[in-house]
Amino acid sequence: MVQQQQVANLSSWRPVSVQHHWLTNDIQVRFATILTVDQHRDNDVQCGIIVTFGSEMQVREVSLQVEDMDGINLNGKDSLGILQRAIENGERKMGRREEGRERYEEYVKRMSEKKEKRLRRE
Repeated sequence: MVQQQQVANLSSWRPVSVQHHWLTNDIQVRFATILTVDQHRDNDVQCGIIVTFGSEMQVREVSLQVEDMDGINLNGKDSLGILQRAIENGERKMGRREEGRERYEEYVKRMSEKKEKRLRRE
């Protein structure tokens, strides 16, 4: 069986957030894509690429985090399974630059609404 190489672009066109760390003077730039795990929108996950730059704009670290609607980082096995299904299904389509930002903002809004509902129940 021949193994086929597959790639996916999980970054957004533009960063969804940029944060400056006051103590280390590092800058963290977050790019994010929202992927749907199944037909239920409650099961969307955020694939975040975080790039950390040092004081002279040298790349110090690049990390990939897959986070569920509860804000919990998924483990490696779950993350890789979701990414594999997204690649196989061709989930990530290139659209308007604004679409990614809009989908990210919608995801963050639904995530905070879900958190508020959970807090009200407690």
